Amino acid sequence: MTEAAKLFRRAAERGLATAQFNLGVCYARGKGVSQSMTEAVICYRRVAEGGHVGAQFNLGMCYESGEGVPQSCSDAIYWYRIAAEQGSALAMNSLGRCYELAEGVPQSHVEAVKWYREAAVQGNATAQFNLGVCYAYGRGVSQSWAEAAK
Repeated sequence: MTEAAKLFRRAAERGLATAQFNLGVCYARGKGVSQSMTEAVICYRRVAEGGHVGAQFNLGMCYESGEGVPQSCSDAIYWYRIAAEQGSALAMNSLGRCYELAEGVPQSHVEAVKWYREAAVQGNATAQFNLGVCYAYGRGVSQSWAEAAK
């Protein structure tokens, strides 16, 4: 275990949420510890339940991909929504994608556009692209090449 991972672990044991999150990232990437998505999920869950937005988003990604937990679109949606409602542009974009592709929720282009737009306003480039595609094809909004180009 590298010194950074040791320090994250010590701080996490003292209740520092950011350290617990960072320890989860270490496990997810195999940096300073043996790579283990199961351990990453344990770390993320501890602080996600306490309101850590980054951990909530990462936990949603784990559920969506089935890494470290059984794959579950409904659990992914749950964590994405919580993080999105706290202002995570990454979670907003992911939630929009779930609505666009009907992953864990009924397909709704209108709802997808809502989440893409919120993330795009925050400067999330992927959401800006996704919103542009919605305008280009008229999905959830009136078709507009001018809006798509923005």
